[in-house]
Amino acid sequence: MIINGSRDYEEAQEKWIHKAAKSLIKGGHLFLTFELYDNPQKHFTCAPSEEYLADPESIDMNNAKVDIFGIRNRSINGGYQYDVDTQMAHGIYRRIKIYPPNCEKRITDEPWAQRILTLEQVHKWLADSRLEIEHEYGGYHKEPIKENEINTIVIWAKKLSE
Repeated sequence: MIINGSRDYEEAQEKWIHKAAKSLIKGGHLFLTFELYDNPQKHFTCAPSEEYLADPESIDMNNAKVDIFGIRNRSINGGYQYDVDTQMAHGIYRRIKIYPPNCEKRITDEPWAQRILTLEQVHKWLADSRLEIEHEYGGYHKEPIKENEINTIVIWAKKLSE
């Protein structure tokens, strides 16, 4: 599926749950896990580092990591933002500066985008897919979902009918 905008991401997420439910027989179970952010805007708003904004040629490579092939590399935070209306977090994951031995150096930016789910959306999609939540936790060790924190949501849902 080609995803171009936030609505496409939302449709893809919802469609994934519907297709997963459709593949289950009556009484089958879906195990779902995802990150739930108490305040996505706070968590996904980060200005680029000063090094990222500087001239890429000025990035100090003296303390760069060196792998077994002698390639020196350094990654720098590119910053990211969150849009409340679209629920999209996006930005430059990192800028990587690579110096292979006896080769041309490369500088690349790795962009990323993620649509941040809400628990209410997931509950609706599960119900619309005829899945009933049997267990729901705020972590892998059956912790309760905590308010004002980032939770790893774990959901066990059972298919009610074909």
